[in-house]
Amino acid sequence: MPKSGFTLIELIVTISIIAILSVIGVTIYSGVQKTARDSRRIQEVQSIIKAMESHYLSSGGTCESAGTSTSPTYCPLQNNWFASAGVSGVPKDPKESLTPYCIAVDNTAMPSNATTSTWATAGSCASPYVAANVNIPANSSLPFAYFKVCTLKEGDGQVFCLGSSQN
Repeated sequence: MPKSGFTLIELIVTISIIAILSVIGVTIYSGVQKTARDSRRIQEVQSIIKAMESHYLSSGGTCESAGTSTSPTYCPLQNNWFASAGVSGVPKDPKESLTPYCIAVDNTAMPSNATTSTWATAGSCASPYVAANVNIPANSSLPFAYFKVCTLKEGDGQVFCLGSSQN
């Protein structure tokens, strides 16, 4: 009488192949997620730059909230600058546990690029950078003619920065 069914060896081989394919799939998926979050980070840094540049152009380079008529100057970030993009407020890092985007300002020259040590302490940015939030940089930093916004990419651990272009 012929026996039907699988041998123990066949079952072990099949389960091993499924396990190997699962590990490969999870690894690839994890890498794709990091790449997607890095793409979003770059787009959001560009969004912050565009918002500040757009406000600069529409205000003629003056900032009423600074209480100064010194021109040209950029203004602190405001939530309503991002409303048209469907974002509620200043963009934040897609991975909530990471430090937000960091911004540095200067009145005489473009700030230097941030380094990976800028994010050494979770939840904060190292000087001269500060977290890019509403009303940042604070009025005490005004007027400022140059700024740079940076983010730390998760995939390759590199820093991505963009700076002001009006001065």
